Amino acid sequence: GFCRTLMGRYRALPEMRHRSKWVRAHGERAAINSPVQGGAADIVMMAMVKLHKSPVLRYLNYRLLLQVHDEVIIEGPEEHAEAALQEVISCMTAPFDGVGLRPLKVDLDVDAKY
Repeated sequence: GFCRTLMGRYRALPEMRHRSKWVRAHGERAAINSPVQGGAADIVMMAMVKLHKSPVLRYLNYRLLLQVHDEVIIEGPEEHAEAALQEVISCMTAPFDGVGLRPLKVDLDVDAKY
């Protein structure tokens, strides 16, 4: 067997045809879990691409600094923080440009630590 993520990434699951019920059960769990975690990774990846390509963030001199799981850290000048915040919300609520997904919930914090 196999499964796919939202973006169509493929994961082979040869365990699904194994003789051992324990190995098959592992494959079944992977078949359920992989699309969920892989889909979340696809969403974050598309949001990061959108942030990286954003002409607004580029003009405001903001850049993507770090990504950990479902969080991204961007940095830029404090005087443009509000405009950058609005652009980040726009990019992250619709990472696929509205194709097949409702707008996603986004939580943001602005931190001025150096």
